[in-house]
Amino acid sequence: IEAMVLTIWKHMENGKVILAVLHALWAVSVFDIHDNDNLTMALAKVEQSRALEAVLFSLQTHPVNLRILESGCDLIQRLSPMLPSRQPEVRSAVILFANSARSLDASTKAYHACLGALLSLCQLSDENKHEFANCRDELHNDICQVLISDASDLETKELICELYWCVSSVAGSTLGFIAKKIIDSMKYLPQNKQSSNYFEAACGTLTNLALDPENHMVLVDAGALTQIANAIQSFDFSDAVLSASCTALANLSTSSCIRSAIISHGGVSALVESMKSAPTSAEVQGEASRAL
Repeated sequence: IEAMVLTIWKHMENGKVILAVLHALWAVSVFDIHDNDNLTMALAKVEQSRALEAVLFSLQTHPVNLRILESGCDLIQRLSPMLPSRQPEVRSAVILFANSARSLDASTKAYHACLGALLSLCQLSDENKHEFANCRDELHNDICQVLISDASDLETKELICELYWCVSSVAGSTLGFIAKKIIDSMKYLPQNKQSSNYFEAACGTLTNLALDPENHMVLVDAGALTQIANAIQSFDFSDAVLSASCTALANLSTSSCIRSAIISHGGVSALVESMKSAPTSAEVQGEASRAL
């Protein structure tokens, strides 16, 4: 690890060398989480050798080399669950990957790797979630635009929704403006088993946004009630989608001015149907009852 990190710093301008070293670091970073002694030693070496700093600097040095970006993101995604969440380099990585995601073609492997790394880092800590949430609105709009693009595949859209589901758990009050693109994407995606993970993440994000009463009318005006009711009807086989949908309606129902809209959009019948569809799911039964 020390030798490879030193090689990055010595040959920072050489893209071929950087790519080879990133591949090598990826190969040796398969740590056994059950081997505590060796894991602790390996992570200490990663930290002492400034490996994360070197990798991030190499990505910034070669911003248009998609193979380097993809390899660096894959490496950081692998290492992120084991990194100290409060390292300054980690917060810098959040900003770097957010800006990279905005500028990349969503159909590339590098874009997908960048989103994966960003999600892994945001899962580390609330500070990282806030770091991403506090990025410019234009950046979030550009990322969320992929959700309603015909050129984007389901896997990429699912990853974006998982990212915002994660981040909105602590920063929903600042992200209400992304609701419309998420809701619009729900209108046009096929509702089947292949898309169930997407709809779980989408409804989960709406659930988090609905924790802030200031977002309630934003969600209603964007068509959230219809799409949530549709999700309950279409995914009666998925306890995960039903739970997220019922929780979203329960959170929205805390505003008295929203309750009549929930009823007029078929929310009550959808909640009852969800309880019939998942009779053994404590989460579905509990959240549907809370909404009712």
